[in-house]
Amino acid sequence: MRQQFSAVLSLRKFLKFNVKTIYLFVCNYNVIILVWATIGTLCAKRSQQRSTIPSYNASREGSSIDTSSTGISGILAHASLYSVDTIKGFLLSTIWVFTVALNFSISNQRQPASVHEDKLNKPWRPIPSQRITPSQASTLLINTSTFGLLFSSVFGGLGPYLIQLAASYHYNDLGGAHGHHVVRDVLNAIGMTSWLYGCIEVAGGPTVRYSNSDASTALTLIAAVTTTIAIQDFRDIYGDRKCGRATLPIVVGHGTARVILATSIVLWSFGIAIVSKLGLVSATTGLGTLIALRLLVLRNRSADKITMEFWYGWFATISLALL
Repeated sequence: MRQQFSAVLSLRKFLKFNVKTIYLFVCNYNVIILVWATIGTLCAKRSQQRSTIPSYNASREGSSIDTSSTGISGILAHASLYSVDTIKGFLLSTIWVFTVALNFSISNQRQPASVHEDKLNKPWRPIPSQRITPSQASTLLINTSTFGLLFSSVFGGLGPYLIQLAASYHYNDLGGAHGHHVVRDVLNAIGMTSWLYGCIEVAGGPTVRYSNSDASTALTLIAAVTTTIAIQDFRDIYGDRKCGRATLPIVVGHGTARVILATSIVLWSFGIAIVSKLGLVSATTGLGTLIALRLLVLRNRSADKITMEFWYGWFATISLALL
C-alpha cells in the first residue's frame, strides 16, 4: 500500500513538473492563443452564416414564418447545435494554435543564441533555468511537431500548419531571427497570419474553402503585421543589443522606431476602417490611436509589455474587419 501511494505521488510530481515546463515554454503566448482561437472561430462562423443566408432568404419568399411548436422547436434545436459547433470549433482552434505556439517556442528557445538571450531577458524559461536541456527540448519538439501534423490532418489546418512550420524553421534554424529586421518581421507576419487561417480552418471544419479574396486579405494582414510587429522589440531591447540582434529600435534608434511604428499603426487603422466602411470611429481606429499614443508617451519596459498586449487586440479588430 505504501509503495502504491509513493508511486502515485511520484507520478503526480512528474506530471506537475512536465506540465509546468510546457507552460513555461508557451506562457508568453497565452494572449495570442486565446485571441487567435477566438478570431478564428468568429471568422469561421461568419463565413458559414454568409453561405446560408441565400437559402434562408429563399425559404422565406412566398411563405409565412412558421410559428408552430414544431417550427420553434426546430429553430431552438438549430440554435443549440450551432452553439455546440461553436464551442467545439473554439476548443479545436485553441488546441491547434497552442500546439503551433508550443512548437515555435521550443524551436526558438533551444537555439544557443536564444538561450544566451533568455539568460538576460527571461531566466525563468525552461532551458536557462535548467528544467530541461536543449537536447531534451529538441526531442520534445519532434514529438509536438508530429502531434501537430496528425492533429491538422484530422481536424484541418494542415496547409497553414506546414506554412508556419517552414517559416519557423527559417526563423529559428536558418538564422532568420538574427538577420535583417525586415526579414525577421516578414517571417513573424507569415507565421502569425498562418496561425489565424489555421484557426479559421479548424473551427470551420471541412466546409471552409479559401478564395482569391481570402488570399488578398492574407497578403494585407501580412503587410500590416510586417510594418507593425517590431512593437514587440521594445520590451527586449536590452537582451537583443547584448546578443547583437539587429531589431528596428536598435537599427534606427529607440525614438525614431517609436515614431515609425506609431505612424504605421495609425495609417493602417484608419485605412482599414475606411476600406471596410467601419467609419472613422471604431474599435480599430480607437485601439490604433491608443497604441500610437502609448508608444510615443510611455517609454519603459513594463509599459511596452502592456502596449504589445493592446497590439494583439488591434490585430484582432483588423482581422475581423477584413475577413
